[in-house]
Amino acid sequence: MFEIHSPATFAPSSPSCLLQRVRRLSPFRRLRYYAKTCWLFIADDVKTIILPCSTFSLITSPRLELSRIPLVIFWISIHLFLCDVSNQSVSRLEDLANKPYRPIAAGRISERSARHLLVFLYIFCTLLSAALGQFWVSFTLGILALAYNTYEMSQNWMAKNILNAAAYVCFEYGGTALAGDELDRTAYTALILSFFTIITTIHCQDFRDIEGDRLSGRITLPIQFGQAASRALFSFFVIFWSILIPHVWDMTFLWRSVYFLSGLYLGVCVFRRRTVEEDKRSYKLYNFWIAAIHFAVINARR
Repeated sequence: MFEIHSPATFAPSSPSCLLQRVRRLSPFRRLRYYAKTCWLFIADDVKTIILPCSTFSLITSPRLELSRIPLVIFWISIHLFLCDVSNQSVSRLEDLANKPYRPIAAGRISERSARHLLVFLYIFCTLLSAALGQFWVSFTLGILALAYNTYEMSQNWMAKNILNAAAYVCFEYGGTALAGDELDRTAYTALILSFFTIITTIHCQDFRDIEGDRLSGRITLPIQFGQAASRALFSFFVIFWSILIPHVWDMTFLWRSVYFLSGLYLGVCVFRRRTVEEDKRSYKLYNFWIAAIHFAVINARR
């Protein structure tokens, strides 16, 4: 595989140099280079968006059509690609501090080329979704991406959490609608629960990125209210949802206990373990918890 060049040797501020380097590659190696660049845009979000949202969509759909599974995964993935290119096009300095392997920070693609790619993705996603009857979902995701990145609404912790939760539900709504029949009451209830679960717990991702957020001037919830208060708030809500959601879906006492204990463990980990590496591990646990809490709706589909 291709190595990730450092910004010093493959500077994103030198698009002509970048283009010359890529052009010297053989067609096959160039294709691999572009494929890996695309992958690096979305790699961090496979476990946070693609897997949980695809799982949610497939189990929440009133009548799943197996032939539509690849379409659901592709639709979610291509819209995630759009959102990630939009985000990383304006966050190079932050990524240099937190995630230097990302394509723009690593010098694999220039900011100008990323913006051209973004325009293409807006057009492609809109046309694809219009053909599939999901135009307004795609349009809404595009507006959310613009608000979050271009208009810098992510600089405020409250707007950031609202936009994150809204985008998450758009992924789930679009995927669920594509998976089968029109949404029913159970599906809408699951989407509402998902929105409030995300909006009250998504700041778990901010604990590991405090340094980069300070550099970019972003005021996240941990920066605004301090780590102790924001971690306590997260722990409260993760335990709260671990109790409420299994109750809503009328799960057995055994499964309610499993969800409660998993939420309790995650809450304690986030509250007590506060190094950057520990926060990264806690965020991985959070993503497993999100996937599990979304999976609870399957009890209503039996």
